[in-house]
Amino acid sequence: MKLLSDVALGQDDYLLGQIFYSLNEDCQWHRQWSECLVRMAIEDNVRNKDTIQGWINQWYPLAARAVDAFTSLFEDAFEQMKAAPLKRSERVIDRYYRDYLRSMDLQVAS
Repeated sequence: MKLLSDVALGQDDYLLGQIFYSLNEDCQWHRQWSECLVRMAIEDNVRNKDTIQGWINQWYPLAARAVDAFTSLFEDAFEQMKAAPLKRSERVIDRYYRDYLRSMDLQVAS
């Protein structure tokens, strides 16, 4: 949402930029809530960690490919904004997600 807000603002679409900014705040709340839920589930039953890790292993590769495909839609906007290449943005998103998982003692499969 932060990236999309920056793209919208870079294209002088201030309303859309503000909408994405607001959605980003909501996403932050959801991430915090989800982290608490995962921690509680693992504390309740340590076997839940394997189940959750299995979901990550199954779905992360598909989600990463979707992010890759989605960010390519904004290449022109990034060029016009003289912003960092999208591949760098994808790495930032990937690193953020890996750190988020690590905070719950989970990881992206190698």
